[in-house]
Order: sequence, then C-alpha cells, then structure tokens
Amino acid sequence: MKKATKLQALLAVLLVLSSLLTACGSKPADSDEPAGPAVTDNTGSDPVDDGSADPAPALEEITYMSKDLYSDADFASLWVDMFEADTGVKMEATAIPSNGWEDKVTASFMSGQLPDVARLPSNLYPFVKQELLLPLDEYIENNPAIKQILEDNPGSVEPFKFFGETYGISISNAKYMTIWIRQDWLDKLNMDMPANKDEFIEMLRAFRDNDLDGNGKNDTIPLTMPATLQPMDMFAAFFGTRNEVYMKDGKAVVPFRTEEYKEFMEFMKALYDEGLIDKEIPTNTSYGTIREKFNTGVAGAAVMWDDTSSSFISGLAKSGIDGEIAFLPAFKNEDSSGALGMSYFAADSPISLTTNCENPQAVFDTFFGWYLNSDNGIISTSVGAQGYNFEVVDGKVVADPEKGIGFHGQSFPPVDQDYEYPFEFDETYQFKYDCIAELASNGSNLGSLVNTEFVPSDNTAFANISGDLTAKMQELFHSYLVGSMDYDQYLAAFETYAAEVGLDEAVAG
Repeated sequence: MKKATKLQALLAVLLVLSSLLTACGSKPADSDEPAGPAVTDNTGSDPVDDGSADPAPALEEITYMSKDLYSDADFASLWVDMFEADTGVKMEATAIPSNGWEDKVTASFMSGQLPDVARLPSNLYPFVKQELLLPLDEYIENNPAIKQILEDNPGSVEPFKFFGETYGISISNAKYMTIWIRQDWLDKLNMDMPANKDEFIEMLRAFRDNDLDGNGKNDTIPLTMPATLQPMDMFAAFFGTRNEVYMKDGKAVVPFRTEEYKEFMEFMKALYDEGLIDKEIPTNTSYGTIREKFNTGVAGAAVMWDDTSSSFISGLAKSGIDGEIAFLPAFKNEDSSGALGMSYFAADSPISLTTNCENPQAVFDTFFGWYLNSDNGIISTSVGAQGYNFEVVDGKVVADPEKGIGFHGQSFPPVDQDYEYPFEFDETYQFKYDCIAELASNGSNLGSLVNTEFVPSDNTAFANISGDLTAKMQELFHSYLVGSMDYDQYLAAFETYAAEVGLDEAVAG
C-alpha cells in the first residue's frame, strides 16, 4: 500500500516535469514568436471546422502500452497478430513489467513516450491534471455500439470521470469480494449455509472446534482475510458504515469516529478474541497468503475476490484435498439497513487515449471496437487465445493444462455483459462464471447496503491525503484489533491524526 509521502513525491515530479514540458511548448509572455502546439492540436482537428481542413489520414498503426502483455510474450505476439488480422491496422505494443508497473507507466509518460492508447493505474487524476489524456465523451458519442455497451454497464466508466468528462474505459467490471466457504465442511457438520449473524458465528465456532482438517490439532482458522480494510466493508456494511470516507446526501461522511464504526470494530474484535478469525490478519498483506491457507485446509473460509473459485478448486486439488466450495450469500441485518457478506470494489484497469494520439476517433473506434465488441477481442482478452490457451472440442473449451484459460486483460464475464461465448466451459469455469454473475446480481439487488458513493476523485485536497489516511486507519484498526490500544486510545489517536492532516477541511472541499 502506498504511503502519502510516495504519492506526494510522485505528484511533485509530475508537476516539475509538466512545467518543463509546458515551457518547451509555450512562448514567453514578452515574445512575439508563435507558441508551440496546443494540446487541442493532438486531436487531429482544428478547434473550428471551416471546411478547409484536410480529412484525417487513414489509420495505419496504433501504439499501445499495457502490463497485461508482459507475463506471456508468446500470448502477446498472438494477440497483436490477431488484432492486425481483424482490423487491418498495425499495432506497436509496449509491455510494462508487472512489478511496480504504475510507477513505470508514469516514468514512461514523463519521459515523453506517450503511446496512442495505454492501460493506466486506477487513479487517473494525476494524468488528467497534467493534460496527458484526452476526454473520450465525443468519441463514445460517435460510436453507437460502444456507447450502448457503456450505457448498459455504466460502472465501467464512472470511476474515471473528472470535471464532467470521461478519461478512461475500464476493462474490468465493478467487482465484489465475498466469503468463500468449505461446503464439504458444512456438510460434515450437517449445517446449512448461514443466513444471519448468529448462524454465521455458529459456523465459525464449529469450524474452530471440530478438527475438520483431520490433523488432530486445535489449529484450524475458521475465517482468514486480508490485512487491508476495504474487503472488511462486508462486515462494516452490516452496521451501516464503511472503512473509507464516503458520500451521503451530498456530504462526505468520516466514519471512523461514528457509533456505527465503533460497533463494527467491537464486532471484529470479539471475533478475533474468540479465535473465530485469523490471528495473523495484520500480516496477511498478500492475497497469496489467503489462498495458501484456504487451499491447504488450514482455513475453512476466506474473504476473497468473486472470481477466485477456480483458483481455490485447483489449489485444493493440488493439496490432495477433495473439497467443495461455495460463497456465502450476503444477508441483511434485522432492520434491513445493512448487509454482511460482500464488499464492493469499483471498476479499475482503465484504458485511455493520450494527447499524443493524432487521429483519436479512428484509434478509439478501431481499438475499443475490437477490444470490447468483437469475438476475437472479447475472447482473447477475457479467457485467452484459441489454439494457445484452449481448444474447442465438440463445442466445449478444453484448456491447455499448462497455460489454462483466465484473465488476459478484460473481465470474465466481459465488459459487454450481454455477450454470449460461442462455446461452453468446463464445470470449473462455468461455476466461476456463474458465481461472478450471481454475486454481481446480488450486489445490484442489495444496492446501497453494500455499495457507496465515494469522495469524487477531483477533490484534490482529499486525494492528496487519501492514501496516507487509508494506511493510518489500517494501522489504528489493527492496533485495536490485537489489543495494543483500547477504543478510547484509538479514537484519540484518530482525532490527533485527523487534525494534523486537516481531514475535515479536506473532505469539505
């Protein structure tokens, strides 16, 4: 997790470099020399069309930058060849190493290496602020097919709107975390899936006390989860609160000092003290750790992404465990004001056009039209390339045993949520598809109980402290959870911190 100091340093570099770049392209205040090219020149059209402008040249090549092409060079080559064969447009693709890729993309942009199209970090605001990206609304409006996809799936663009304009299209749908449970353990205990808080706690106690992994030791973890707070929104929401600052009735709510948040913290500490949740939560900083504990039978339940079922199924099998899994259907509290069991994550993984793009409408239509609205684009980016990741035999996908099918850039199911694959999946992947779709439907039905409007990204005062706020609140929460401080000490520490960073003034802005 990034600290504010790192973010602030990065923004400082951005500002300095932007100033230098601006100075190179602008005339001095007392100069009669013409200024360098304005940002609007990069759109490929004059600000006012008087009929004298030459038509936009035919599109011959698109330059594209993404980390998705880094991990498998052979797949990347096939993907580029497929794009060129389908569109007739050459693609020059730059692969960004996945480790620390956000900073590498930023460094590349600041060095002047702007592709036409790029997959960017979820926080687009620094790029928008430096005028490195083009607003997409005009190009969306001029492309009816893509416009319809985005209208049907507005969550794919909502996080990337700034000052009323759209600067990115997500290739990943809004997602949910859920609680995955060993269904075979429930069956052994002759227990039904929990439908309320008391039954949920009863299940955790039964997992703790019955040596269901059969190792003869009292070491079972009933429920493991990541160290980060946002996944714990699935518990906070039950008490009508969140683990982040959110908007309600047009105003920002700072939850960390509220009575509802105190109830949530007390609930989590009670689970922790009774040994019903993982004692190592503060050090579970890797999702791999969560998978390992679940896959080896150490934990009977795990907070994890909606698309993790295939990983859990294969992981249990590799451990020699004949286990079945299911996710916990979220349930409401007694007065239906909150729900426990799923936490909402806005769409991320935006793809944007940069100000280096000289023919933006043609690039937009060609790239996004292929990516989001063609069979090869959708299939290759969501499950892989036929003949490489899988074959289709008698209408059913047969995955390559080494490469397998899986996420290659676009969500599964894809952004076009009406898309129907022209083949069937095996039992594991059909189960995965069905779970994701069902969780999305549950999230939609529960609405505001599990989803919240967050502080707008263009609130720069809050954006500048939000990363550090997240890290600080995680630190304070863990200190309270493990008993290093009581609630009064926690609250005092929070208020001191809030005053130091000007939290209330920032959210008010």
